[in-house]
Amino acid sequence: MNFILRLHDKYDITALARTSSDISKIESYCKIYRYENLDSISQLFQKERFDGVVHLASMVPSTMQPATDIERLVNTNIILGIMLLKAAAKHQAFFINTSTCGSYCNSLSYRPASLYAATKKAFEDIVRYYSLVSQAVFTNLLIYNIYGPNDTKYLFSLLQKISQTNEELPMSDGSQIVDYSHVFDIVDGFDCLIELIQKDPEFCKDKIFSLKGKERQTLKEVVMLYEKVLGKKLNIKWGARPLRELEIMTPWEGGETLPNWEQKITLREGFKMMVEEKQ
Repeated sequence: MNFILRLHDKYDITALARTSSDISKIESYCKIYRYENLDSISQLFQKERFDGVVHLASMVPSTMQPATDIERLVNTNIILGIMLLKAAAKHQAFFINTSTCGSYCNSLSYRPASLYAATKKAFEDIVRYYSLVSQAVFTNLLIYNIYGPNDTKYLFSLLQKISQTNEELPMSDGSQIVDYSHVFDIVDGFDCLIELIQKDPEFCKDKIFSLKGKERQTLKEVVMLYEKVLGKKLNIKWGARPLRELEIMTPWEGGETLPNWEQKITLREGFKMMVEEKQ
């Protein structure tokens, strides 16, 4: 959603949406193609002449909404993507896959922190296959933690909620180092990569560009900064929830630096933007 709202003036965007998806916030800014089944995707590529695909769709389980629907997880994170890969390869459209830092749990090499992360890495391997059998550019952009507008089910939406209700939020001890970037900076990263593919496609092939932030801190420090900007102490019970078995304690240090991209919005600035938006 944020990709479309930020870049609709620059690119001619067609959004691929499920028949059940709410498109009210984007329908004025892009073309919408509703698909009922995966075969209809190939028909769309035959009809349109796309320069590339930015693959943002995924099912992302959370602590509040764990991965219980395995079939949906696989269909969303792997099978849908394969249909897009096939179409991109056939029509020579570049393909940018969104990777997750969760594939590298406290390790430089692959070590998934969750079933979700495992499906995302499996899809990366499939991306590599299509790169080997096609002349199109297939590449990956790895992101860490995101916050900002349209965050409806993750940490800062919960913090915003309890700031109004004063209900207790049990959390871990907050000792894990986290890497948060504002969603506007993340969208700029995709924009930079699209431009780079157009300028130097060979350089971009088969890469994992990682959008490392500048303000890596403990989770507790990040939340305390949010409380300071908010001007209110939240009812958080630190240490009430144990660390997960595969808790990411240190963000991944791998990946290539994306040329011409940097994190521009500081955490303090981003939190201020969020607080003012809700007032």
